Amino acid sequence: MRKIVQISTSHQSGYEEEVSIFALCNDGTLWYTICGTDHVNIGALLPDSWTLVANVPQDFIEDDELFTQNGY
Repeated sequence: MRKIVQISTSHQSGYEEEVSIFALCNDGTLWYTICGTDHVNIGALLPDSWTLVANVPQDFIEDDELFTQNGY
């Protein structure tokens, strides 16, 4: 069973408030949802469905190559 191991949030304000919630799970997957509030009922979060974030490609680079590529 997939379980959440870490939660992170991001808040944007403007005419309509928006909160992004990210959840890192024990199987290595990362999920997010965006909750918005309407300007009439500012306290009510309206959650959307959860979306799986695509894996970030990982290229194996030796430490020495990485420092050389970044100019260190």
